[in-house]
Formats: sequence, structure tokens, C-alpha cells
Amino acid sequence: MKTFFCTLIILASTPLLRADNLLQNGDFSDGRAHWQGDGKSAADYAQDNSSANSDPLSSTSDTVSLTSKGLIIQLKESRWTKVSQDFTGDKSAHYVFNMTYKIAPGTTLSDKAEDYKDIPDHVRFEGYEPWHRFDIEVGKFFDTVDSLDQFGGFYEKFAPNLGSNDIQTFTDPGPTVFPPGHNMVTVAFPPGKGIVVILSISVTSN
Repeated sequence: MKTFFCTLIILASTPLLRADNLLQNGDFSDGRAHWQGDGKSAADYAQDNSSANSDPLSSTSDTVSLTSKGLIIQLKESRWTKVSQDFTGDKSAHYVFNMTYKIAPGTTLSDKAEDYKDIPDHVRFEGYEPWHRFDIEVGKFFDTVDSLDQFGGFYEKFAPNLGSNDIQTFTDPGPTVFPPGHNMVTVAFPPGKGIVVILSISVTSN
């Protein structure tokens, strides 16, 4: 169930219309440019893991092939990892978040309930106190779109298929009208072992 906070106008029964991506470098063709947080570009990941293979684009290794493009998230056993980007909305809009991603074989997520309680205590941003306090279920990721000009936004949690080698897609329609201004999108991943590769992220508006 989607959770809302702050006093925001709810958009009812309006068709979802695709528009240009409000984010920069949403396909990571320019590495990690415009993105903050724990993600690494394919080039940086290959350099840091050169012992695995010197040419990730030509390798037949599942893991090396997986990390030859996109934004690579190396999960941490001791903490949440995240990626985020600020963006500007020039009109009141109904935002739609979309992400495509793949998960490396053998990836596991924490099964400790305390890792999923009081999420803002686990995922913080310098100079900004995000979100109403909330918990999520064990083994789930989440995304948020937040207004930085006034306290408010929406988040949605989603469960990855850890046993799949296929590209996975998550779409969060976020039926909330945001005012124009300074906003931020975030995707966060619980403690664990393994790799998540984000292939694309978009925030569109009608």
C-alpha cells in the first residue's frame, strides 16, 4: 500500500501520460554523472575489480557481463545503500517513477527485521531530513520522490526476484500532484551480499 505524507493534492482518475525523463543521465550512458550515493559506473567497477577480468565487455562470465553497463550497486552487509538525484519540476505534476534492473546470481538480502525499521535512521542525506518515519517488510527495496522545498513526498516498496537473471521492472505511479520546485528521487537497497545493476531510472510527468 502506498504511503503519503504532508498535505498534497491527490490526483484522481487521470490517465498516465509518458513524458521526457526529468532526470539527467537516466540510462547511465555517462557513467554516474548527476547521481549521488553508492553506485559505480561500469568503468569504475571494472577498474576496481580488474582481477576478475580486464575486459568486461568481452567476458562470458555472468557477473562480469552483468556489470558491463548501468549503475552497479555493491550491497553492504552492515548498512543500506542508495542512489539519488535532485531534479527540478517546472509545473505541478503527477510524477511516475520507473526503474529497470538486474540482480547478480547469489545475491542475498538481510532477513533481520530491525534492518527494515525506522527507515530514515538507515538512509540519511546530509543537510536534509527526509520522509515521515516508516518501516518496510523484510527483503524489499524502496523508491521515493520528495519535495525539497516543502516537507512531503511519496514512497513505494517493492520486492525483487532474487532468483531471476532477467531484467526486472518496477513502476511507481505515485498518484500525487507535486508543486513546481526542487525535488529528489532516491532508490535504496537493504543490507545484503551481492550486486544490483540499475539499467535505467526515469521520473516522468503528465
